[in-house]
Amino acid sequence: VVNEDRNIPAFSQFLILYHLQKEKLDGLTTREVADKFSISYTHTNRAIRWLVEKALITLEGGKEKTMFFSASGKVLFERAHAFLISPVEQVLFTDDTSDCESVCHSGVNALSAYTMLNDEERRYFAFSRNRFKETGIHADKQYGTNVIEIWRYDPLPLSLDGNVDKLSLYLSMRDDQDERIQIELEQLIGTMIW
Repeated sequence: VVNEDRNIPAFSQFLILYHLQKEKLDGLTTREVADKFSISYTHTNRAIRWLVEKALITLEGGKEKTMFFSASGKVLFERAHAFLISPVEQVLFTDDTSDCESVCHSGVNALSAYTMLNDEERRYFAFSRNRFKETGIHADKQYGTNVIEIWRYDPLPLSLDGNVDKLSLYLSMRDDQDERIQIELEQLIGTMIW
């Protein structure tokens, strides 16, 4: 059973995480947001309307309304938390990492870059579906040394030093049963500079 509240549009989630970690988006119009991220106006409008419905942003002004987030930093993350989902849409495996160096590390590799967790030899890579299609990497649903995560949104604009962003990483791993990972995820959130 899918929790209706968890039906967050991928771009809505992206906007929250971008606003929290990269740059404030307050004061932009729907058209400006669409242009900034090269996303269609319709798609952007739907994402912003969803955020308004959940009271995460407000719209102000006349015909060309500008958006403002209803909270900032940790308070915004805590308000949005119940709606946020793992960005990972599909997991594939590969032995071919020729086209992977220009993308983001995810999973344990990214977590070890941010915390005290030991890295693994197995590599984890995050791609948007479109970017993955462009690579021509041969991937399999079961077999391969390394992990390819297909994300609901493009991880690159949020990434930091070749790793996926901290909040997306947290969301992608928060259901992991490994106790060590849970401890490091708490550390990760604890070290966030809001």
